[in-house]
Amino acid sequence: TSSKNFSNNIRNIYIPVLIASTGSNLDAVIAGRIPDINPITAANPVPKTILPKPKTNSKSNTFVRIKEIIQTFPDLEVCLDVATAFACPFEGEMKVEDLSDFVKRYYELGIRTFNICDTIGYTNPKKVKEVFRKLIKELPNAIYLAHIHDTRGMGIVNSLIAIEEGVSGIQSTVAGLG
Repeated sequence: TSSKNFSNNIRNIYIPVLIASTGSNLDAVIAGRIPDINPITAANPVPKTILPKPKTNSKSNTFVRIKEIIQTFPDLEVCLDVATAFACPFEGEMKVEDLSDFVKRYYELGIRTFNICDTIGYTNPKKVKEVFRKLIKELPNAIYLAHIHDTRGMGIVNSLIAIEEGVSGIQSTVAGLG
């Protein structure tokens, strides 16, 4: 079922649309049926060995596409899912300052909600505390969510630290599904 057909059959349900590439699921957005989107962008650059044609989905092209979406649909609520915010399996640990600069760039576009993702389950409580303290201090009017994986058995602890630091929500799964 396309997102357009799906949205025709529902009423009064909050359904943000996850946009893994900035060209997908936009049919429903364009039709005006979906009020919220969650585009995904990686905080770390994708190595050329993984993505031989970096122009196709580079950070800068994703930024430009998200900017176009925001300008075209100014009433659209956007929650930016920031993948690899803590670490990347190819690039290693993300520097907190670099992450902060990355988030600020999207904040300047008008995005006010950020889902900070531990995409590979690499992070630890100290890093979670450091990241959310910095982000909340620098952009206190933004809304932050945490997307934490339990790859190394740290998911619950990292989620609790994120809550203590002031995030507005936690994404979770049931039995590791989702």
